[in-house]
Amino acid sequence: MKQFFFMSGLQRSGSTLLGSLLAQNPDIHVSPTSPLLDFLCKSEGVLNDLEKQYTYDVKAVGNSMHRSSFDNFYNHIEKPIVVDKHRGWTRNINTAKTVLGIEPKTIVMYRPIAEVVSSFIKLADKDPNNAIDQNLREKSLEINSNNRARFVWEEWTYEIYDSLRYGLKHNRESIHVVHYKKLVDNPTKELYNIYDFLELDRYEGHYFENIQNSLSEQKDELWGFKGLHDIRSSVNYESNNPIDVIGEDLCHYFSIYDEFLEI
Repeated sequence: MKQFFFMSGLQRSGSTLLGSLLAQNPDIHVSPTSPLLDFLCKSEGVLNDLEKQYTYDVKAVGNSMHRSSFDNFYNHIEKPIVVDKHRGWTRNINTAKTVLGIEPKTIVMYRPIAEVVSSFIKLADKDPNNAIDQNLREKSLEINSNNRARFVWEEWTYEIYDSLRYGLKHNRESIHVVHYKKLVDNPTKELYNIYDFLELDRYEGHYFENIQNSLSEQKDELWGFKGLHDIRSSVNYESNNPIDVIGEDLCHYFSIYDEFLEI
């Protein structure tokens, strides 16, 4: 029987890099962004609607169906350990707890919000057809750093941030936070901390040069960006000062939200 763990966290915070590093372990499969949680949530809604029409034990049937969904979804994966990646797991830890019957362990990547937003904007600068500017045009808004930053935060990032805040408040013991800068500064130490959190034997074969991206998304352009999940071939920290991208006022504004999380 497979062991299931979860990965979540803010966009542009290093989850593709971390997943690719963990996947170097021959026993671990790390998914690209997975639809499994979406399926579970939607099927829960269908079952609840059917309860109004049919007489059956919705809780027992639902738990059985959802548990089998984990196994069936990853039936083609031969590795014994699966890490399912979805931004919403931090809000749905109790769902995983109910379905799997265990205390679910979730790895969360975190990077200061100003850096996350700035990273999106720098990516947009490389792609004239990026989704940020397309949305601003549709709203008849000027394309500038302020409007770009506000759009990324309000439309894309805040909901995931709020999910993380919820998880930290209600299920802190199930979450292990990995800071992006700490990962690139000392990847061995951070990987060992993850193994300890997951209660797995440490793997000694990780390498940090010529990294293969095992979490690349085949449909990146459908997200509205080219190269959204590209990673560098070696672990190193390259981050321009977000003040230079979005300005000091917005950096201060986002830093307050970072402080709210207390991580």
